[in-house]
Amino acid sequence: MKCAPKVGTVWFAISRRLALNSSLGSMNEPHLRLTATSLLLQGEYTHLPMRMIARQLAKVMRSASLQTVYGASHMGPFTHMAVVNTTMANHIAAAEDRVPRGESTDAADIYQAA
Repeated sequence: MKCAPKVGTVWFAISRRLALNSSLGSMNEPHLRLTATSLLLQGEYTHLPMRMIARQLAKVMRSASLQTVYGASHMGPFTHMAVVNTTMANHIAAAEDRVPRGESTDAADIYQAA
């Protein structure tokens, strides 16, 4: 599964900073400029470095929530598809409920806002 170019770039920058043992708290970091509500999912048995990244991101991102998919590892979207899909669908529904009525919810507008 490919990520959108911006998402891939942000992920690479975050991973590199952690690998270099750098702080994730600088306001110049791309992940701190995200204003959309974000859902961070991790598997219970995901490798420790990935869980550490998820926890650190949850601490520094303003509107991120971290949820664990119990019994899952790194490939949770495939092995625990129903739980992951339901969790993501609930997150999206909750975010849509927060969009003020009368504002555009056109896909292009949502992508640009993110």
